[in-house]
Order: sequence, then structure tokens, then C-alpha cells
Amino acid sequence: MSNLQQFLDLRKYYVLIAINIFNVIILLLILNAAAWLAIQIYKTFEPSYDLAALQQVYPNMTKADIALLLDETWQRPWQYEPWVSFKERPRTGKFVNISEAGFRHSYRKNLNLNSPGLNIYVFGGSTIFGYGVDDAATIPSHLQKHLAIRYPKKQINVFNFGRAYYYSTQEVALLIQLLHHNHKPAIAIFIDGLNEGQIAPKYSQAMSVMFTAYNYQNYNLLNHFVQTTTLMRVLRKIMVITKPHRQVLNPTQGYQEYLRNKEIITLLSVKYNFITYFFIQPVPGYHNNFLVHKFSPKSPLWTLDLNKRMQLLDKTANNKNSFSITNLLKDYKSQPFVDNVHYTAAVCDLIANAIAQKIHLP
Repeated sequence: MSNLQQFLDLRKYYVLIAINIFNVIILLLILNAAAWLAIQIYKTFEPSYDLAALQQVYPNMTKADIALLLDETWQRPWQYEPWVSFKERPRTGKFVNISEAGFRHSYRKNLNLNSPGLNIYVFGGSTIFGYGVDDAATIPSHLQKHLAIRYPKKQINVFNFGRAYYYSTQEVALLIQLLHHNHKPAIAIFIDGLNEGQIAPKYSQAMSVMFTAYNYQNYNLLNHFVQTTTLMRVLRKIMVITKPHRQVLNPTQGYQEYLRNKEIITLLSVKYNFITYFFIQPVPGYHNNFLVHKFSPKSPLWTLDLNKRMQLLDKTANNKNSFSITNLLKDYKSQPFVDNVHYTAAVCDLIANAIAQKIHLP
């Protein structure tokens, strides 16, 4: 075969490969354009809050204030924190204020962890943090008010350590970190149920991907390019829709994990000399008829075994320092939630009052 023939053959293969690569690129561009169009169409059908309807659960707020409250609650990204994975980002706003120490302020804006008096730490998830209500309307803030009435001669400081997605395992880690930094409560209150049974803390998978990327830095640029394409965004959204909201243990495993965490907390309280109380919280659809919220008609997939999990957690109540308040909404007439799971200000007050009646101050 002559050199000319070899050159012509190579050119033929080169052209064939180049055309195929070009076709693949064009196909990917078309798919990304289609994905972008799909996202725009999806947004037009995606449910959004009707501010006029929300005034039913925010009766004393203007539409502008409701919008600002929801923005301050939901549109502020979380912040990485060692040992507990993440925390609510410190911030200042009209309705939501979070200290650098990691607790949300109540109607008492001047509190810090070194404030003199009897310090009470309240742990839980976003329902305890108070997603959808202002600082003064959270469960810990109302608890501060009720305890001040019941114990007028005591200087009581209630700290809100509720954080989005937290469950008892993360709460143990957070408590240990506070003790490690010489912040010991007189009383620690744990309000759980809704978030129990998680296989791992929220964002564990995302952090695993970041760790892998850090160890294989040569692939970072290509991976970043692929992950940020519109097509990948659509594929991730499809995966979220078709998969449960979060991976959970079966109810029995979740119950056993909660018992272990409760035991660890109790041992810590003996070692460091503080009092503990545990409460199983009211949740949608368990001992009440509020499983499906009228503003969000689709119930999350992870609530399918919620009743089984709550039935087991109810068994942990001993009516000494562990209580179930899951039936608190049994005969409740008004809408108790501002969305699928988060309590209205009135229900936060109701729960805080129930807790205040159960605990005893030293």
C-alpha cells in the first residue's frame, strides 16, 4: 500500500470519527436545550405558595411580611460544621435571627450561652427551630414565656438549638460539642419524632462526593462541567421525584437507634450533672387528620411508614422524664401547620405549654 493510500485511509477514518464526535456534541446540545425547555415548563406547573391563602395561617401578617418571613426561613443556605455535618447559618433579619453560637434567638434578643441563670437547651429539627414562624413564635421562645410565668423568681434562659433535618443522632453530636466547649445546660430537652430513623444525616451523600472529588482532583474540571449541564440538572430532578425524600431505616431500626441515643444522652447527663427530658412530638396524620396540607396536596413519600415509627417511639414514654405529646392535635380545629409539617405559631405555643407543665426546674 502506497503512502498516499495510507494517508487517504487515515483521512477517511479521521473524518468519520470527527463527524461522529460532532454529531454527539450536537445531540448533547439538543438534549440540553430540550432539558432547559423542560425545566421552564416544569416551573409553570410547580406548586407555589399562594400568599393570599397563607394569610389563613398568618392572620396578623401582611403579604409582604409573610413573603419576607418565608424568604428569611428558606432562602438562606446552611453552613458546614464539623461533627454534626451542617448547621443553620448565622444571620440577622426582621423575623429570623441566629447567633454565631448556633442557636436561634427568641423574643429575648440579648441572650448568650454565658448568660447568668438557669440555662435550658432545646434540641430538635426544623419544627423546633420554627420554620415558618418568627423568632418570638417558636416552641423554645414560647417555653421561655410559660416557664417565666410558672417560676417568676427564677432567671430562666431557654436556647433554641433546633436545626433543619436534625434527629437524635445529630443532637447527641451537637450536645457533645457544646459540652466540649464548656457549655453545660441545667436542663436539656429533646423533642423528636418526625426526623427519626434516617440512615445518615442530610447531605452525607453530597459530602461523600465532595470528598471523592478532593482526592481525585484531576477529574474535578470534567466532573464540574458534566454536573452543571442542564441535562444533569433535569436527571437529578427526576431522581429526586422517583426516590423517597430521604433514605430511612425501617421503623424498628429507627426505634432502636433512638433508644441508643436516648441512653447516651442519659449517661452524659449523669456524668455532667444536668437534667434531661424527652418528648415525642405531634406529626401530621398521627392521632390527627392533618396528613395532607391543603396548600401542599402531595404528601411526602417518607411519611408512608410514619405511623409505624411513631407508634414505636410512643413506647419510649415513661411519664417521668420521657413523654409523648403526639395526641396534642387530636381535637384541634384550625390548621396546625404552615406547610406539610411545620407548626403554626398557635401550635408552637400549645406544645410549649404542654412541655412547661411536664418539666420541673431545680
